[in-house]
Amino acid sequence: MRSVKAYIWPAVEDGDHLRAAQLRIIGVIALTVVVCGGLAGALSFMANYDRFPPQAWTGLITPLMFGGLPALARSRLSLKTTGLLTVSFLYIVLTGQAASMGGMAFPIVIYLPGIPILAAFLVGPRASLAFAGLVAASMGSLFVFRDWVPTPADWDINYYLLGWITVTLILLTIAASLVCAIFAHQMAAAGAALEDARRKSDAANDAKTAFLANISHEIRTPMNAMLGMAQALQQDQLASSQRDKVDTMTRSGDVLLRLVNEVLDMARIEAGRLEIVPQEFRLTDTVAMLEGLFAGQALEKGLNFSIRLTGEGERVFVGDPVRIGQILANLTANAIKFTHAGHVLISLHADQPDQNGQCALTLSVTDSGIGIDPDEASTLFQPFAQAGSAQMRAYGGTGLGLAICRQLCELMDGDIRLESTPGAGSVFTAQVRVGTKTADMGEPVLPVTADLTPLRRLRILAADDNQTNRLVLRALLDSVVGTLCLVENGQEALDLLEAERFDLVLLDSRMPVMDGITAARAIRRLEAENGNQRLPIFALTANVMPEQVAEYEAAGMTGVLAKPIARDALISTLLKHAIEEPADRDTPPARYLAE
Repeated sequence: MRSVKAYIWPAVEDGDHLRAAQLRIIGVIALTVVVCGGLAGALSFMANYDRFPPQAWTGLITPLMFGGLPALARSRLSLKTTGLLTVSFLYIVLTGQAASMGGMAFPIVIYLPGIPILAAFLVGPRASLAFAGLVAASMGSLFVFRDWVPTPADWDINYYLLGWITVTLILLTIAASLVCAIFAHQMAAAGAALEDARRKSDAANDAKTAFLANISHEIRTPMNAMLGMAQALQQDQLASSQRDKVDTMTRSGDVLLRLVNEVLDMARIEAGRLEIVPQEFRLTDTVAMLEGLFAGQALEKGLNFSIRLTGEGERVFVGDPVRIGQILANLTANAIKFTHAGHVLISLHADQPDQNGQCALTLSVTDSGIGIDPDEASTLFQPFAQAGSAQMRAYGGTGLGLAICRQLCELMDGDIRLESTPGAGSVFTAQVRVGTKTADMGEPVLPVTADLTPLRRLRILAADDNQTNRLVLRALLDSVVGTLCLVENGQEALDLLEAERFDLVLLDSRMPVMDGITAARAIRRLEAENGNQRLPIFALTANVMPEQVAEYEAAGMTGVLAKPIARDALISTLLKHAIEEPADRDTPPARYLAE
């Protein structure tokens, strides 16, 4: 039944509402003619088959042929070409049959006014008017030359009445043609306006995406220098007052980076480009991430900070740990921001998996903060919304975090809700669906507190045209890796790779002479030609929009490290490849490891 409905009433494809409307009109006309005309044709067939077999068969088959009209309209031919062929064929068949038997007295002429109606929607208004004139002339000729048309002797024909029927059908044909032609013209104009608006909207979205990608790059590049050097300073022996200043710089940079990411994520959501990328993960890693990010902040404010993992939380799950972590980080950051005394409790609970291996993760963040008024809670998950403009001025923020959390939950077949009492605190509860995996995930990535000795034997090649970025890399890696070679573009990296051996390559995406993507493709091509092992290649870039990450993967890159460079993610990546055997280095493309 669904297939029949889809055949008669097709869905809108690619936003083309005009074509969908045309196909639906054709489908309704086809269904009406098949049902009503088929019944009339069957009755005529039984009455006339003995004396006029060809005409009887034609009267039965013609309405049934309309059933193929929707399929013909969807064919590879253009709709106008298909329509012109169809309408011309119907005109020839119907007028030919009427001329061979009965003329205007033959019931099949009742279909003739439908020809210009079909022409209006299949071909266009002008074709409708042209066929209306042709059909009207044909009906007039059939009546005028009625004595020349073979007619069964037992047909009782009242020629006075037949004349009125002819006139009525001619007027009906002309009127229907005019109405349908006007309607088709207006529909085509509306469709053209809609298509023009869609093109402009797409162009505006493309321009916005390009702007966001560019502004992301422009903001992340100086932030890379600021945060990278701050992370390098944190590794030095600093006085307590100096360390406090560096920590303040780092936290401020992290806040700025989070605000930039929120704006970019909201733009991706609006454009429908935010994707959930399933992979194996453990909630214990998420707990460790939350502790590392927020335990110190809570301690500074004198808050009791705790994380509770219950249910099936020790399992290996299949979902998007980056986005799940983003939800929790956003809710936790808000809880700490709006709580001045008391506690912040994070609870992660995993239900028993169902028979399909799917389970619900319940993520809740409870605080004893300022709470939220019920009247304001209903708008809290809308973009750019916060609980009162005064609160926005007092606490800052874009007002995008909770809106993004809601969208992420919906993308993972879940939802988010709020329970709050002003002055007593709030409970945000998010629920998402994830898969489960019984097999072990393998060795976890080594933390940066692990022994860094394996890095001393690594030879790293990095290409970046920005001198500040090269200084950041040298500050972060020079003291931990064996050899670090820095070049300014992809061509220099390619030349150096042909002359020397390296264990891992870092490539910026935007560089003069040869960019990182072109360089990665060239490296993979040389490896294939020479039969060499695949070298780990990471994009080290500020361009981390989803379509850009997909382009890096398509070029053969192993993964992506986003700027500003997170030292922990960078060192963990190097450690992973430092302890791998060469045979294990043919790793599949991965998501970017830092945001």
